[in-house]
Amino acid sequence: MNIYLKTLHKTLPRLLSLFNADSTSTLAGTGDRYHWGWKLIDFPNGTFQGAVHGLSILVYLDALPDSVTKHGLLKRINLIVKGLKTITAKNGSLDEALPYESSFCVTALVASDVLAALKLLNNYLTDEDKSTWLETVRPLIEFLMKQDEYHGVISNHLASAALAMYRWHNITNDKKAELRGQMWLDRILLNQSSEGWYNEYDGADPGYQSWCTTQLAQLHYLRSDLKLGKSLSKSLSFLTYAAHPDGSFGGSYGSRNTRFLLPGGVELLSKENENASALSVFAQNGIAHNNFVTLECIDTGNLVPFFNDYALAALAKHNQQKPTGLKDLPYSCDKGRLWFPKAGWLVDSGAKHYSLINFKRGGACVHFKEGRRYYDAPGIVARDSRGKLFSTQVGGIDSVSTIRPYDDSLSVQFPLYIVKRPTPGAINFIVLRLMSLTFFKFLFLGNIIKRLLVKYLVKPKSKSIGVVHRKYNFGKDFSIEDNISSSHELHVLKNIRHFSATHMASQGYWQKGDDELLEGEK
Repeated sequence: MNIYLKTLHKTLPRLLSLFNADSTSTLAGTGDRYHWGWKLIDFPNGTFQGAVHGLSILVYLDALPDSVTKHGLLKRINLIVKGLKTITAKNGSLDEALPYESSFCVTALVASDVLAALKLLNNYLTDEDKSTWLETVRPLIEFLMKQDEYHGVISNHLASAALAMYRWHNITNDKKAELRGQMWLDRILLNQSSEGWYNEYDGADPGYQSWCTTQLAQLHYLRSDLKLGKSLSKSLSFLTYAAHPDGSFGGSYGSRNTRFLLPGGVELLSKENENASALSVFAQNGIAHNNFVTLECIDTGNLVPFFNDYALAALAKHNQQKPTGLKDLPYSCDKGRLWFPKAGWLVDSGAKHYSLINFKRGGACVHFKEGRRYYDAPGIVARDSRGKLFSTQVGGIDSVSTIRPYDDSLSVQFPLYIVKRPTPGAINFIVLRLMSLTFFKFLFLGNIIKRLLVKYLVKPKSKSIGVVHRKYNFGKDFSIEDNISSSHELHVLKNIRHFSATHMASQGYWQKGDDELLEGEK
């Protein structure tokens, strides 16, 4: 059994337990237990309904554990689709975080997943079932025809929306849906860096790039005429630099601070791309040893998308032959220093070391010495006598284009900002709920509020209160020297690799080695 099926089987009971199996309930088939079970929230998160995709892959592969029957799972899948129809809003959208939120991302993701499941289960569904499924998805597609995402270029969201539209066109021949999908695909490609990374909130984030790569890889095989091979090849080439000697992946140097590698895309592309093939082997080993954030580490909010991605990887692995040869990943090659100015990444790869610094992320960096993690620093973090935090992580140096990556050492200056990390409270919850019950009912006003929330939570920036003079000494014995110039009396904090200055729900999951004290942190 491949590692993906093994992980899916472990997770399956947990996933199935999320769904309301009481056919007499008005919320039959819905997956948000906080809503239908615990009754702690007054709206259902629609993300769970997309689980039909991963479950359908297990049926298609005839790869169910002994504890689950195919007949029983098909019955439950149909019930989940029924639950989707129940929780779809009048405007055709689904919610995730707030009532009347009209989530672009979740609506697109679930529409795409249900249409994929419909194709996979073609031989198991009656004509009546197929018609019901299509009519259930139709409002979601109609919503996506009039709604867009305005609060940032989030490539994995746009990829899900494009994939949903192309899948709908593939089944219904709806030309307007095809054009809508092309619009989002063009936006992704227009914003893809020449260095290969897909834009995620104005930066490169390895975890979400792997997710976007999965969505585009599916579209690549659905519509080969779109010629996505070159774009995906550039993406995979860049992703290889986020693979580390100790088997971990990504980190605080990413624009969204993620440390997961979703394997679906690399497995789908491994038969045609040598970087994908190398990352496939890396992913399987990492999942087996929890070297990076895996499906088994994930919380309920991201469980379904991760489950579906692992199922796609299992499907791809089932259909492919073992690769005849593998390309070495950058950490195992003595490539010297590589500079990616648009991402802000400086990579230093030697025979016995591997370092990566993001100068657009306040100098966040990782360093590995003889295969072991030595530094994992999220930029500079300091505290004043009153306990207030300051960090370089919310900003970068003024001009990354001036960096000369070829010397044995490099001195740079980073602005130091006050850290703003708002936490939920009764008053702001009431205000937000009142807005969701009023303004969010109008898409235009809701889009404005979402832009404001992103600026407040994801892109907070205050006035600089000082400058950090930082010197990086490269090579096997990598080291960092800091000197702060500020009117505040500050103390630089050590051993804070899990620090984050901004809100990002998909960060901070556990992985192997998280609680070990690194040599560079002592």
